[in-house]
Amino acid sequence: MKNFIYVNLKETSDDDVTNRLVELTRIKKVNIAIILNDVYVNNFITFFLEIEKDKRFNILIIACDRIEYDFSPGASGSQVSALLDKHCIPHIVNPDIATLRVFEPDFIFTSNPYDMY
Repeated sequence: MKNFIYVNLKETSDDDVTNRLVELTRIKKVNIAIILNDVYVNNFITFFLEIEKDKRFNILIIACDRIEYDFSPGASGSQVSALLDKHCIPHIVNPDIATLRVFEPDFIFTSNPYDMY
């Protein structure tokens, strides 16, 4: 046994235990890409704040343009970026597809899956 972990459950949160185990066992992290093209993504902020605390995940957030339709206003990647900046959420704006390929996501979440990118 290379590593021994002493855990006092009264003084340690579940998140602390999980994060320490990930560090010691070198478990492969799950890559999550989140593509946002909407300025009304309040539910995303809660989701991001939860997974950001967990060391089992690498997160790539992409702010991109949204196409305007008669029934739905468009949004630019810079408008989405401004919302993310307001909440101090790290992200990239309108990258090319190669950026996503290099990240090699295990999961991709989108704010509007039926929109065209």
